[in-house]
Amino acid sequence: MIRSCVPVGSFPNTVPDAMSISGAYRRSLIKALRVRLPAPATYALVALAIVVVAALRAAFVTDLLPFLFFIPVIIASALFGGRGPGFFATLASTIPAAYAMSPDDAPLSLTGAQWAAQILFVIVNLGIAELAASLRHAVLVLNEVAEGRRVAISSLAREVQQRDQLSRIVENSTDFIAYADLEGRVQYVNEAGKALLGLKDPEGTTRISDYFPADKWACIEADVLATALREGSWTGDLHFRHFGTGEEIPVRFNVFTLPDADGRPIAYGTVTSDLRREHAAEQERQLLVTELAHRLKNTLAIAQSIATQTLRSAPDLATARKSLSERIQALSRAHDILLTGQHDSGAVASVIKSAVELHDPEDRVALRGPDLFVGPKAALTLALITHELATNAAKYGALSVPEGRVHIAWVVEIDDGTKLPTLALMWREIGGPPVVPPSRKGFGSKLIEVGLSGSVGGSVELDYAPDGLKCRIVAPLTELQTEKS
Repeated sequence: MIRSCVPVGSFPNTVPDAMSISGAYRRSLIKALRVRLPAPATYALVALAIVVVAALRAAFVTDLLPFLFFIPVIIASALFGGRGPGFFATLASTIPAAYAMSPDDAPLSLTGAQWAAQILFVIVNLGIAELAASLRHAVLVLNEVAEGRRVAISSLAREVQQRDQLSRIVENSTDFIAYADLEGRVQYVNEAGKALLGLKDPEGTTRISDYFPADKWACIEADVLATALREGSWTGDLHFRHFGTGEEIPVRFNVFTLPDADGRPIAYGTVTSDLRREHAAEQERQLLVTELAHRLKNTLAIAQSIATQTLRSAPDLATARKSLSERIQALSRAHDILLTGQHDSGAVASVIKSAVELHDPEDRVALRGPDLFVGPKAALTLALITHELATNAAKYGALSVPEGRVHIAWVVEIDDGTKLPTLALMWREIGGPPVVPPSRKGFGSKLIEVGLSGSVGGSVELDYAPDGLKCRIVAPLTELQTEKS
């Protein structure tokens, strides 16, 4: 068995090198063949080449082979200059050849055989020059064809790549993309379109009318498709029909015509967007606007009531101004808690802490209770009640002396009668001065007594015990969390 001494990996390297050299040579040759000098310069170079070859022959070759050395010049002249320079080189070569054959340097006094050789030389080399010139033309033409073919292939490759990219865009789009012929036969629907409408059968078995509610098709055909055919496109909001459930799906239908090479429409195309999320967002926006208007009216009503009752029960304008400012501030803080709560709810602990912190800089109010959220109206009322209790404690009760404390606790209980959950809130003051029941009821006292018990099943208990005020407020939890306005 014969083993090769050349490593296997060496062959792949030599082939590209040879191809590279061949390619470089071909490019250099084509570039040289394309060079066109002015005619006088070309003929002058040919004449100079003939003279140089004749001189070299006379100096080194004596009288042998009088024609042979001129043939390469003739071929080169025809190959790089064309037919005219080739013929010129042939005829010009006969003069030094005749001098070489004549024994007395008389080119016209040749023998018959010498004249026959001259004529044969001219005939043969004219043919060679014609062949070389034709070869030059053929090489240039073939190179142009090859270059054109390369450009065409490159352009085709780019076009295929672009179409492939467009195909990927269409398939990955979340819009409904499809096209159909002018007779209404659907030819293509992308995957997002099939998923949107629950289309399981091949799209080629459907018609445009199948994609719309039956009672809307006549109008769509007469107005929408007719407008697209007449003006080139139509865009508007319509409804598609789900193939599985029959559900009407709101869409922004954009249909346009697809033209042929002459600009005549041959098909319909569409890029349609699903509007369900947009419609849901619009409904939510309308709901929020309605809720905002409702909330604003409630807040204005509460603020108006606070202002009216404060001014009515205050002993003087300064006291009214201070009380009104504090109550509005408590209301504002309750709104801040609602904005950071869960949806439209406020945490009970946050509402109470915010309402009492104005009167509790030394952290003498203890809170205890489960994590619980109440609706916006209950949160505002709870904030105002707690604020009034804290204000009363700061003026007359436990928070008016350094050793006083306030305990606030809330629990969820089950009402014995209704068997429904209720919120029980307990306020207890400890270590304050002896408690004396008020001689008259101001706005704060009335608000506390009404408290959260304005709903059915609610109650409030105020105990002006000598060792400290106790207040217990009970209200149905379900009404506090899903309150009515």
